[in-house]
Amino acid sequence: MSKYQKIFLNFGLIAKKFIKSFKDDWYKIPNLLTLSRLILCPLPALMLVYGPRTNNFRFITLGIFGLLAITDAFDGFIARNFNQKTDCGKWLDPIADLFFGLLPLIALSFEYRFVLLLIGALVIRQCHILYLFYGMNDENKEVKVVVTGKIKTVLVIFTIIVLMLPAGIIPNVLIMIIFWSAFASVLVSWAEYDSRCRY
Repeated sequence: MSKYQKIFLNFGLIAKKFIKSFKDDWYKIPNLLTLSRLILCPLPALMLVYGPRTNNFRFITLGIFGLLAITDAFDGFIARNFNQKTDCGKWLDPIADLFFGLLPLIALSFEYRFVLLLIGALVIRQCHILYLFYGMNDENKEVKVVVTGKIKTVLVIFTIIVLMLPAGIIPNVLIMIIFWSAFASVLVSWAEYDSRCRY
C-alpha cells in the first residue's frame, strides 16, 4: 500500500469513528460548547472587517471573542472533571481551535500585514501534523495533546486580543514581543507533534 493510500484509509477510518461518536455524543455539554465556538467563530472576524472603526465597537468585538475563548477553557474542564470525554470532542476541539484562531487573524491581517506570517505557520503546521498522523502513524495510536500545543493556543489567543485593542493602548514594541512569542510557540509545538508522530 502506498503512503497516500494509507493516508486516505486512515482518514476514512477516523471519519467513520467521528460520525458515530457525533451521533451518540453531540448533545453533551463540552461538545455543545465546542460546536458553539465553531459556529460563532466567524462573528468576530466579520465584525473586524465590516464593522465601524471605533474604539467602542472594537471593545464589543473583543468582548464577543473573549466569551467564545472562555468556552475553550470550559469544554475541556467539564469533559475532564465530569466524565464527559468523547471521541467527538477529541476531534471537534482542535478543529474549533484552528478556525477560532485563524479567522480573526485573517481579518486582522488587513490592518497588520505581519500577521500573515502567523497565519502561514498555523496552516502549514496543521497540514503537516495531519499528514504525519494519517500517513506515518502506522499503529494508528492516539497522539495526546502536548503542553506546548496548549501554550501555543493561549499565546495565539492573547496575540489576537492584543491586536484587537484600539491602536495606541499597547506599545508597538510589546505587541511585537507578544506576536513573536506566539509565532515561536507554533514552531515549538509543531516540532513536538512531529517528534511524537514519528517516534
